[in-house]
Amino acid sequence: MKYMPEGVEARAIHSAYFQMIAEHGYVGFLVFCAFLYYLFNTARRMARQCRELPDIVWFSDLTIAIRSSIAAYMIIGFTTNIAFFDLIYFIVVVTAIADNILQRERDAFQKELDSRLAVTT
Repeated sequence: MKYMPEGVEARAIHSAYFQMIAEHGYVGFLVFCAFLYYLFNTARRMARQCRELPDIVWFSDLTIAIRSSIAAYMIIGFTTNIAFFDLIYFIVVVTAIADNILQRERDAFQKELDSRLAVTT
């Protein structure tokens, strides 16, 4: 209470989802949910794409860890006010970097396949 400004009553919402609705309205809540959905879908897409690449077997484990972290964040968000907890933003950064690495590996693998096909024909 000593850190609260004068005239402001302390409140605890106890849910990340209700916290987003209270602070940003329904539009902000929908953006937040779309953000989590897009992040989870990106990890799913990366899991499908990495199956084609034999050099990065570990990548499948990374996508499982990312999806598990997002699912845990969404479940824990029902009972705690962690909407602005920075862990989810670290997961966003890891996902973005991993997606960038995956696209580079896929491009290199495709170039290698194309060069092999050009030599054989």
